[in-house]
Amino acid sequence: MGLSVLDWAVEHRIGFSYFVSLGETADVNFDDLIDYFGSDSHTSCILIYMEHLSEARRFLSAARAFARTKPIIVLKAGRKTSNREESPYDAAFRRAGIIRVETVAQLFNCAHFLALQPRPLGNRLAVITNADGPGALAADYLHLNGGKLAALEENHAPAIARNSPFSLSCSESRQPLRI
Repeated sequence: MGLSVLDWAVEHRIGFSYFVSLGETADVNFDDLIDYFGSDSHTSCILIYMEHLSEARRFLSAARAFARTKPIIVLKAGRKTSNREESPYDAAFRRAGIIRVETVAQLFNCAHFLALQPRPLGNRLAVITNADGPGALAADYLHLNGGKLAALEENHAPAIARNSPFSLSCSESRQPLRI
């Protein structure tokens, strides 16, 4: 899997500060790497491809310690084997602040986005788009994933309207506000 990821990254011109393959994790586990890279000032995001997790408590403890300050994105294999098997992973990852993705492309796209943006301070987001439909879909997705639309101050909407022909989703009804 490691070589496939590296090949994909080269093809898409994506670089790494570090690339570690654990194999069967005899001596080093994911939690050890999270502790190391979580403390490393040159690492901006931790990407993990995971087939199984042998030290769940240690992993989740390490992830909780760093996920608020440094994104941890996990591509976990085996999602389709059993719905009952995966629900504990989903719940545990969510509680620890881990971002779970489904594909290698999502892994890198998510990391790329997070590297370009400062970490949000909360769960509120304003959605700015060029049409009502995408704004409504984004607002619905945000709501379904525990986020909330930001309530903008009265002077912000006119300033955005002056500088952009886009729609702004910022109401509690999750409907886009055309400005």
